[in-house]
Amino acid sequence: MKYIFLLTGLLCLVIVGCPQTKPCTCPPASCEKTTASSQDAAPEPLPSELVPAEVAAEPTLPDTQPQPESIPKDENAQTLPTARMCGVPSSDFYTRYSAASARQTPTQQPVLCEELSVRTKQSLSLDPIVSVTGPAPQQGMKLLRILYTTSYPKGTTRLASALLYLPANASQCLQQAPLAVVLHGTVGTAKRCAPSLSPSLSLDYMALPLVSQGFAVLVPDYIGLGVTSDVGHPYLVREPTVQAILDAVKSTQTLSTQGALQGCLGKKAILFGHSQGGHAALITAAQWDKDISSITLAGTLAYAPAFGQPTLWAPALTKELKTTYATAYFLMYLLSLSRAKQAPAPGTWMTQSAAKTIPVLSQQLCFLEFAKWLYDRYPTMGDIFQESWLKATQACQAGRGDCSSFQPWMKLIESNTSGAQTRGGHTLLVQGGKDTIVGSATVQCIEERLKKQKHPTQVCYFPTATHSNIVGFAWSSVRPWIESVLKGETPTPPSCPSQNLPSCQ
Repeated sequence: MKYIFLLTGLLCLVIVGCPQTKPCTCPPASCEKTTASSQDAAPEPLPSELVPAEVAAEPTLPDTQPQPESIPKDENAQTLPTARMCGVPSSDFYTRYSAASARQTPTQQPVLCEELSVRTKQSLSLDPIVSVTGPAPQQGMKLLRILYTTSYPKGTTRLASALLYLPANASQCLQQAPLAVVLHGTVGTAKRCAPSLSPSLSLDYMALPLVSQGFAVLVPDYIGLGVTSDVGHPYLVREPTVQAILDAVKSTQTLSTQGALQGCLGKKAILFGHSQGGHAALITAAQWDKDISSITLAGTLAYAPAFGQPTLWAPALTKELKTTYATAYFLMYLLSLSRAKQAPAPGTWMTQSAAKTIPVLSQQLCFLEFAKWLYDRYPTMGDIFQESWLKATQACQAGRGDCSSFQPWMKLIESNTSGAQTRGGHTLLVQGGKDTIVGSATVQCIEERLKKQKHPTQVCYFPTATHSNIVGFAWSSVRPWIESVLKGETPTPPSCPSQNLPSCQ
């Protein structure tokens, strides 16, 4: 129980952002905000100390929506250097190089590497996260940050950032460590929301138990978070998400074979994601073997994976329906499709007022700030969406009706759902029964699709776990599963309360 409550508190720190100077408690009733019964209630206001100064007051909005940042057309820009050594942290890490310079650097080349910290075996073993997950680590750790290039859209090159936790002794990495790619949940679509930029969004709760088991842990920020991108952060959009993750793996591999981390990485990997990260893990697994041949993907572990079915609106979207936290998730996805030029511009489906303000604020505020602002400014769906667009969603509700008037949206929604892979080792889906953000039935839809394709899939279901604490609930059960897939064995079903989920709806 001590373990469960401690990990719950740590997850609360990540998701709710409790200040480090105050106790952090996260009972399920206060952390889950998207149940049908809570639709009439306003989201809890953010504590003032959690709201950055630049957004504490009502944001000042321009008279016209700003255009996306354009890539400078500097044909004489110097090629970015390939990282050979990891230097000391610098204040201009995220801004040193321009997009024009990145464009002329081969994709998958790490361009910056800096060492943030080194921890001894004793220091790591005393960390409250590691001490309750066990067993005791056999080595220390060093933490690096890398800047690398990724290609999206196809034929273009952009910068992205990531953290890398390495098992190490006396600052020297362990040789041939297996790689765990840890993919984070929703933080927002503003570049300042990147976990590598904010201690309050630390992913130590997922990374440190893996490091203590001897894994090198790569934590990509995702494209558009941390580093400025003219396409922003493409939230839940398949192609740019997968490309940035795979390019992060390739860049880390380059450091291990040619650069500062010679010999640090082995030949096996797992994908390990929660919520948005669970979705990212599943869609990346489907592409891994096509893009990465030198590191074998042994397994994919997805906690409460988002976007498992095309039912993004329930009940039907009407103009009277109240705005909730779920509305913020939905809008971030729709706007990401628009920014990626896969869907119509906001002015064609949002009200005039909403189209002028929401796209701007969605790229300035992190998720909880954005959800609160959205509720305060636009309390109903009719305040946000044009009536014709709402009627189209009603006709096409849950993808079972006439979707002809809701295109290209329905096609895009279906193309970004997860669970289509037929490769990538074994998959374990982990879900909590009291999760009101990602429903259990949604995850069961993913299981059904995977099994129809004869993909080796198992389920670990905890009836009393929530979206916030599922990682802590499940760790002792999933650790043997990770060990077995890493050895190339067929894993036995994890020792979970249940292996059955509610029916896909």
